[in-house]
Amino acid sequence: MTQGKNPEMRPLFDKDRLLVGWVLVDEHLFDIQMHWIAYLGVGQAWSSNNSNWLGPVRQGLCWDRNGQLVAYSFGEVLAGIPTPSYPSGGAEALQNMDELLRGSAPSERVEYGIGTHAVYTCSEETLLKAAEMASEHGCRLHIHTGETRKEVADCHAEHGMYPVEYLDSIGYFQEGTVCAHCGWVTKKEMRILAGHEAHAVHCPNSNQKLACGGTMSYPAMREAGVDIRLGTDGAASNNSLDMRAEAKVASLIQRHDHWDARILNPVETWQLATKGSIDWVTWDLDDIRMRPWGRDGRRLLANLIYSGTRCLDVLVGGQAIRRDGVTVSIDESRAGSDLEDAVSEYYSKI
Repeated sequence: MTQGKNPEMRPLFDKDRLLVGWVLVDEHLFDIQMHWIAYLGVGQAWSSNNSNWLGPVRQGLCWDRNGQLVAYSFGEVLAGIPTPSYPSGGAEALQNMDELLRGSAPSERVEYGIGTHAVYTCSEETLLKAAEMASEHGCRLHIHTGETRKEVADCHAEHGMYPVEYLDSIGYFQEGTVCAHCGWVTKKEMRILAGHEAHAVHCPNSNQKLACGGTMSYPAMREAGVDIRLGTDGAASNNSLDMRAEAKVASLIQRHDHWDARILNPVETWQLATKGSIDWVTWDLDDIRMRPWGRDGRRLLANLIYSGTRCLDVLVGGQAIRRDGVTVSIDESRAGSDLEDAVSEYYSKI
């Protein structure tokens, strides 16, 4: 699952900027920039086998000229409009989301949710209205929580509770709420997540790149009964939308942090990376990085996770997205060229 900030925003940021300095940057993005950012982002996701995209899209900017969600042609999407409380409040975003939910026909490929960014960007009123709307429409909520030490410390200073505790106290959680990161959470908070059947999304590459300092404890989450998923976060905070690479880092960091090389073996790691997916992906087993296969192919999965190979084909719902190592659902060359133009335009206006 790719999630987080708008896909493929990484060219718009300095490589070593603190997360706290990013929050307002996407206000300056324009419709055409968002259009090509989304196209190239999902194109890069397909090139590395990522077939599920969770994309908070600001004010519907990722819709194409035919009124269709850009990512619709590419895979399975959980899309929603984020609702930060500043600069102008979350009311307009919530109204747009309500109109979108009421006017959208059911789809096997697209599911709409409400992206309440975080406790430090959404007021309590916004969080409660979003939760009420999610309950009314039967859609998912998404939030970044327990991502940074500052987020956790500030929440505790203001409310006397940590973020997950605070969200629980105001009645925010709905069944199936997607909680990204969860690196700075207590065992009590883990039990709260489990009680609400929330999904905790481990994003190890992003957490390390942004020096968040906290890493989700996979063993503790499992012990608490939390449903754990794997995600890349957005390209701005990862530089890649490669789920195979994310699986490798997840395995390594959990072993490192817990001093136990038995945690997240190849089978368990791959199950974490593909949980809930029924999409079809083929890999190049003749790539030198996949050798040796081992007796009866026993090393194939370990080689795939830790060494890598080319992603050849991706099929979603029987539709070919990628064939023989080439993404067929978009014109990658045009998307890349148009994004370069969009980035130049962005820089000319700031």
